[in-house]
Amino acid sequence: MSGKPTYAELEKRVQELENEAIKRRNDDELIKESEASLKALMNATTETAVLVDLEGRILAINKITAGRFTGNRDSDRYLLFQQAINFYD
Repeated sequence: MSGKPTYAELEKRVQELENEAIKRRNDDELIKESEASLKALMNATTETAVLVDLEGRILAINKITAGRFTGNRDSDRYLLFQQAINFYD
């Protein structure tokens, strides 16, 4: 049975947790930047662009593709299509 942790042990654990929190914040920022880059890349073309995984599931589409499926990128159907694919915010 271990007793109460010493002050030094608690201080070390607090430092570990702070470092982990910093790493997670940095990772979150990298993910946000990566998502923004993907969106910019997908929408940079004037052609249909679809990103699929190895099982053939659609992961992302660009605005041109969504417009072609709905007929109008400003329509309610387009907005629903965006939400359905869970790509655009």
